[in-house]
Amino acid sequence: MKGLVFATCVMILMVNTSLYSQSVKDIVDSIGQAFLSTPNNVGLAIGIIQDGQKQVFYFGGKTQKSSQDIDDNTLFEIGSIGKTYTAYILASLEQEGLLNSIDLLAQFLPDNVSRGKKWKNKIRLVDLATHSSGLPSFHDIDDYRQYPGFEEEDPFKIFTSEFILNILDSINSLPNYGRFEYSNFSPGLLGYCLEKASGLSYEDLVVKYIRKPLNLKSAFLRIPKNQTSQLAKPHRNGVERPFIKLHGLKAAGIIKSSMPDLLEFLSLHIDAKNQHQKEIINTVLKEQRIKAEIRLGLGWGISTLEEITLYDHSGGTFGSSSRVVIAPEINAAVAILENNRGTSNHFRMAQRIMQSLIKTYKTK
Repeated sequence: MKGLVFATCVMILMVNTSLYSQSVKDIVDSIGQAFLSTPNNVGLAIGIIQDGQKQVFYFGGKTQKSSQDIDDNTLFEIGSIGKTYTAYILASLEQEGLLNSIDLLAQFLPDNVSRGKKWKNKIRLVDLATHSSGLPSFHDIDDYRQYPGFEEEDPFKIFTSEFILNILDSINSLPNYGRFEYSNFSPGLLGYCLEKASGLSYEDLVVKYIRKPLNLKSAFLRIPKNQTSQLAKPHRNGVERPFIKLHGLKAAGIIKSSMPDLLEFLSLHIDAKNQHQKEIINTVLKEQRIKAEIRLGLGWGISTLEEITLYDHSGGTFGSSSRVVIAPEINAAVAILENNRGTSNHFRMAQRIMQSLIKTYKTK
């Protein structure tokens, strides 16, 4: 079985493998074996950062497992991991003085939408970033199947700017304000506010604050025609599924990235290169919900594993799934991208790898 993994995966080493503990490689090998032996799985990319060094492993293919064609140029949907990109842009605009995370949502909306509403002087941008605004979450498709214009294959099509503002206009009080409820609507609305504050489209914000400064080749909202062959096609239960379109909620997770570019973004969070970046990252990772049951930074969940603080986020679309975990304290990160949904436990995958990285750090 071990031979099967090495015969059917592409492993690209970006640094000398001696920098990594054998246990990490054993764990990745084990994950790869399990992945390739599971029916309906298609393609998997695993990225690791340890002591500032990066390593990536690829299994399966972009359209079918046997094609073995995933590489550094393959573009995956990263799903809601894109919310961490939105959080980074929020902190960047705050650093430039274009807004403040405690600014009220109402100041970015047309006056007629917030006028007379009980939430006008309550909802802040930070509430949108931490899923605690009390607004409808629209996390489940069943939440908006009732609205006119809903399409099963393109369910977010109804989320135009007009629709979003009409939803806000229809709400007066917020009995669940301050209570965590995972949301696509609030981060999508945050993207709308970032556009208003900067005068740039969300796509241009990603380019200006993330893609260009980090010299990324990807982090696309729209795929250039010459890159379409690099797409890892989404699948669910062995059936190809469409790429997700979020329309007016694009800031909630529409980005497509290669694994090396995702690792570059994560590296920024664990080893910022200059004071400007460090201040942005400190804002992003600062805990916002003190003493709350669910700990959150801006766009990141916060937890502890073996006394090491971790920041994480997962993502899922119609046919792609993902997870990232960073540990700035030990300069480590794990990223998992898969063009399939429903068969893999990415939480467990990432935890096993991170536990090994922590063990290596503690035994130095």
